[in-house]
Amino acid sequence: GTETIAFPNAQTYLHHRKLLGFPEDSTLIQRILPKGFYWRAEKLPHVHWNLKTAYPPAEVTFQSKEEYMKHRAEHGMPEDWSDIKTVKGCYWGYNGEDTVWWAEDGKAGTETIAFPNQEEYMEHRRLLGFPLDFSLIERI
Repeated sequence: GTETIAFPNAQTYLHHRKLLGFPEDSTLIQRILPKGFYWRAEKLPHVHWNLKTAYPPAEVTFQSKEEYMKHRAEHGMPEDWSDIKTVKGCYWGYNGEDTVWWAEDGKAGTETIAFPNQEEYMEHRRLLGFPLDFSLIERI
């Protein structure tokens, strides 16, 4: 098995390495980063990452496939598109009315959140990674 040891200071750590025949430096240290989780809004292309299991806002938004794959490798995840949670919500409104709603279940007509003003609507879109405009609103 693998044993994990915490060293109280650098001197103790370097002495431990010397006893095992390793150079007295920080080479061969395996850096372990927290896995966190990956997510995306169903209707948008970008994948995001958060350390905790709450989203939004995104802590990291990936701008390229290469950036995404590198991040997964660094966090001990397979370099593929698995384990990406999807936010299924949608923005919608009634024809002829200005109010925009967010349906958490992704079904237009489900009145989950009504935005009382444009600022709160735009902030919600920003947190989910949507364009800061009035696109992608289903009208019923």
